[in-house]
Amino acid sequence: MKNLSDEELVRKYIISHINCFVKNLPAHHQWCKERDSLKSEILSRLAEARKEIERLKEQNDKFMWQVRDTCQRAEQAEAENAALRERLQGIEDMVIWIANKK
Repeated sequence: MKNLSDEELVRKYIISHINCFVKNLPAHHQWCKERDSLKSEILSRLAEARKEIERLKEQNDKFMWQVRDTCQRAEQAEAENAALRERLQGIEDMVIWIANKK
């Protein structure tokens, strides 16, 4: 069953589920056993898919926090650059003023 695609597995489960309810069908019990086995495989795959979704959510959250952190650091650097430009402009103005005083 591991080599069946998800669609094939579900299709086979539906067929075995229907055949299990037909009491006068030959091998009725075998259909019911197959249905139960297929159901277990479907639930197993579902659990694996849920784990993978959780893993991807965690990975996405970590990535988003890294992006937010990077953006905050970039904004902080821009603010520091603006403050330094303002100080530099003040110093340049002072140098020009002193140079014109002579």
